[in-house]
Amino acid sequence: MGEFGLIGRLTAALGGDAAAGQVESARLGGGLLVGIGDDAAAWMQPNAVLVATTDMLVEGIHFNLDWTSWYDLGWKALAVNLSDVAAMGAAPGVALVSLGLRPDTPIADVEAFYAGMQELATVSGCTVAGGDTVSVCSDTVINVAVLGSMPAAEAGTLLRRGHGRPGYRLGVTGFLGASAGGLHALRTGVDVTVSGVGALLDAHRRPQPRLEAGAALRAAGVRCAMDVSDGLLADLGKLCATAGCGATVRADSLPVHPALRSLFPDMALGWAAGGGEDYELLFAAPHDVMERAVAALMLLGLPATDIGELVTDPDVRIVDGAGQSVTIQAPGWDHFGHA
Repeated sequence: MGEFGLIGRLTAALGGDAAAGQVESARLGGGLLVGIGDDAAAWMQPNAVLVATTDMLVEGIHFNLDWTSWYDLGWKALAVNLSDVAAMGAAPGVALVSLGLRPDTPIADVEAFYAGMQELATVSGCTVAGGDTVSVCSDTVINVAVLGSMPAAEAGTLLRRGHGRPGYRLGVTGFLGASAGGLHALRTGVDVTVSGVGALLDAHRRPQPRLEAGAALRAAGVRCAMDVSDGLLADLGKLCATAGCGATVRADSLPVHPALRSLFPDMALGWAAGGGEDYELLFAAPHDVMERAVAALMLLGLPATDIGELVTDPDVRIVDGAGQSVTIQAPGWDHFGHA
């Protein structure tokens, strides 16, 4: 059934958001605003909306220590969680880090991991507040949870996947496909001194969570967003499924990373549409709000591109200049769908 079919079954087993909200209200004294199915959970407190997210990285699935330094791994482990906080339009607060380490892991590697994480925590305003460490028999396992917040008075501005509507314009921050290009370069041993390769490697190893962009989108009036982690089309499909609509994306409008287009022209479009791990923000808004949001992001020095629109038809399509559907060979990542 794939990863997201499984999530749906588990949500039903837990009684859905309504039952979860009743439990949360009794224990925490606030109402659940967002449960399973968005970038982060969110609930009300007297003076703030709190958000919470967690992500797991498993050696051999999410990273390979043959070409990933422990320092970069620490950065990325925090970044993927901060990206979810950004996708809700919230600010990060604290992070909890759990590690499953082989007993023979050098202590210097673990220290490098935390140093990389701390660098990103410092620049993003996040505090690593604790966690857990255990031993594992084989592959290293990393789990990070991040708590963030926004003022209680701004609860209605929380960015949600389900707030999109047919007729809304679709936008995305930054460039797409660079991380997939960087991973390809690492796997195939592309010469790292070749012009442009370094930018692709940086995108893969040290993604930049768009925290300022998430806040700017909220301020501009955007209410629908998510981050691009599993690939643009795959994540857009999730947004549309939650919002009850479809989407049409213009292939020639996708902001393909220039280095990707130059180095791997035959694969650039496919990786931009379905490569994954871009950690940019995908958002939807009425036309006037979209213009305001794009202008606000440009003031931050972050490019943003209008790539299409949400439509009534439930299908998600990518089309060429003539409106004909374009087939993408790698439509995104699904853990169990790749078994």
